[in-house]
Amino acid sequence: MADVSPEEEREPQSLLLLIALGLNTFVTLSAMGFGLYSKVLYKRPKVTDALERSRLFDLYVPVKMAEKNHYFPFRSMTVNIASNPDAPRAADGTAGQIQGKLHYLTVSFSLELRDVDFYQQMTTYAPFIIDQVIRIVGKKPFHELATVQGRYVLASEILDAANQLISQRDPGYAHQAALSHVYFEHFMVQ
Repeated sequence: MADVSPEEEREPQSLLLLIALGLNTFVTLSAMGFGLYSKVLYKRPKVTDALERSRLFDLYVPVKMAEKNHYFPFRSMTVNIASNPDAPRAADGTAGQIQGKLHYLTVSFSLELRDVDFYQQMTTYAPFIIDQVIRIVGKKPFHELATVQGRYVLASEILDAANQLISQRDPGYAHQAALSHVYFEHFMVQ
């Protein structure tokens, strides 16, 4: 066999040691750089309720806010809401008796307009908005509508659906909201 000197034997070990040391240094410096960037250099904006409200208000910049607010009223309507259980069925042994409860919502509301001149156009959108309201309310269970939070959620869903419908049909309102608030005048869940 060939004689291998101890210096030749150490060469591959020293090369592996040098590669491991270089890799370790690279990983350590990368981790330190990421830590420095994420903790010191990058300042994430704070998310607070007031900042989020101002951001949303800026997103929906008013077009022409009048001194007096303009509202578009919707007449009172009664809508079936989700039943409890989901599919009411006839009781055992009877053909016509229904188990479970059927619930209804009687509601009338007004939409606050951002643009004074938009009132005449609202008459053309009103049937579509009513249809959206019926669709939204029809999916809501009784326990959601019976709470204050549920009414707030419903109001925001109606507002979003109405603004989305208007923005799809009127290119002038594609980047800004035509409506600003939903006000319930009558709200009764049975």
